[in-house]
Amino acid sequence: MVKRHGYRIELDEIEKALAAHPELSDAAVISAEADGQRVITGVVIAPGGAPSAPDLKRYCQSRLPRCMLPEHFQVLEELPRTSTGKTDYKRLELLYQPSEPTNEDANSSTVPRTSPAGV
Repeated sequence: MVKRHGYRIELDEIEKALAAHPELSDAAVISAEADGQRVITGVVIAPGGAPSAPDLKRYCQSRLPRCMLPEHFQVLEELPRTSTGKTDYKRLELLYQPSEPTNEDANSSTVPRTSPAGV
């Protein structure tokens, strides 16, 4: 649970909404502080080619309240896992430290596929 814009947000609700996208096989959601703002990033796995960031944003807008919308989207080939097979959120947070929240991310294309180091 994080607090953002005066709302308590459960990141797993955002994650479930993203994971329900028909073109995605898995998703994780992380948040971090950047310039005093809480920034939410959706990390997605799309085996057949990822939808664009604006498409993902529109998909989320149709399913989530405005305060829960991710600012950034990252596409990976696979999510980092712990030794027990669960999503390694700590590693994701280290990989995707936001710099400044901007509106141009919502209008940009999907970030190229990458694989986290050491996965």
